[in-house]
Amino acid sequence: MRDKDSVALGNGGEEILSEFDKSIGFVDDRYRVSFPWKPGIREALQNNKTVARKRFEGLVRRFKCDHELFCEYKDVIDDYVREGIVECTFCDSLSNSQGFYLPHHVVIRSYKTTSRLRIVFDGSAHEDGHSSLNQSLYTGPNLHPNIFELLLRFLENPIAFTADVKSAFLQIELDLPDRDFTRFFWADNLNNEPYVLNFTRVLLGLRPSPYLLAATLKHHFEKYKEQYPHTFDLLNSSVYVDDLIGCRNDVPDALRTTLECLQIFSDAGMLLLKWRTNSKQLNLL
Repeated sequence: MRDKDSVALGNGGEEILSEFDKSIGFVDDRYRVSFPWKPGIREALQNNKTVARKRFEGLVRRFKCDHELFCEYKDVIDDYVREGIVECTFCDSLSNSQGFYLPHHVVIRSYKTTSRLRIVFDGSAHEDGHSSLNQSLYTGPNLHPNIFELLLRFLENPIAFTADVKSAFLQIELDLPDRDFTRFFWADNLNNEPYVLNFTRVLLGLRPSPYLLAATLKHHFEKYKEQYPHTFDLLNSSVYVDDLIGCRNDVPDALRTTLECLQIFSDAGMLLLKWRTNSKQLNLL
């Protein structure tokens, strides 16, 4: 992971990366990472339960006025449970004062024909006089390539291609102790008392999530530096958040590169989807 990007790091970035390298693991075909906690904050963090409960009660009132919205929202949560992205919080864990509750709300994307509903978890919410989860975590160093330089490289060769990682953040597991800090209230039946779920994966909406994704990918790409040197160079410089933006000189080289990219991401438990290219020949392959 110590490439030229490290030169631009500062303000404790090297120390954060060092801790990341020590703690990252690979469990059941997925990477597992820990939150970059600020020193001494985790133990003192208040659980935000009151704020999250009030916000959820407001959401329930909205659901009772819009049953269709509730059904769509419930479908997303059900999918999360089915895919192991969230899980029921254990009673023993609930009795522990350590933990944090995240409020959540909905954003309606009316311009979309599919997945028009997006659930947003609020990592910046907090009780008066106390810290939010986002305030308790380091953002982490910026490991993304310079977007201007990336676009210039994209124009260097005639065969261009792009793809994105399916639900990239949700493909990375959270370390077990950190999962208690991603609790949220939910109810399958609006007339019943809510219960508590927590995330098992990295979720968008938390301050360090972009860094955790980028650091995980760079850690993974490093494994292929000798096996696929040209593809390693491309991935290390041409992945921006969850988007791959690449180019090659000819179709055979582009095909080889895309196949290697698919394999590399698959080995990390991730899928590259939504491929686009300006090459009609490559589109047919």
